[in-house]
Amino acid sequence: MNEDRAFLDTNVLIYAYSATEPRKRDLARKLKDESPCSVSTQVIHEFIAVAWRKVGIPLDDVRAIVQKLYETIPIVDTGKTVILRALSLAMKTGYSYWDCLILAAALEAGCPILYSEDMQDGQVIEGLRIVNPFKE
Repeated sequence: MNEDRAFLDTNVLIYAYSATEPRKRDLARKLKDESPCSVSTQVIHEFIAVAWRKVGIPLDDVRAIVQKLYETIPIVDTGKTVILRALSLAMKTGYSYWDCLILAAALEAGCPILYSEDMQDGQVIEGLRIVNPFKE
């Protein structure tokens, strides 16, 4: 395990660039900018789609953000190993395949923590603890 690195789910990354919820934005930015973290290519794809179409960030700004992410944090490729692990996790946990792809990528990165507001806060899966950083 990479004890000091956390994995960020797409929702955390979106909040870091969204103006609609300042408290969540500030927390997400702190997680992204002030502590070691990783994401996956899936998170990047989802970020692009949501930031551009739903949040309304211009595509050239989205491209600049993605470029900066590739320059500053490790990004796990969701290739064969991660996909097969995600399928195994889906059978074990009952989570959707897409959530399991996030879990598998976080495990592949060796992260002990997954920051997500979409999964069960406090649950531990194969040594990976899910934490909702926005929980009050």
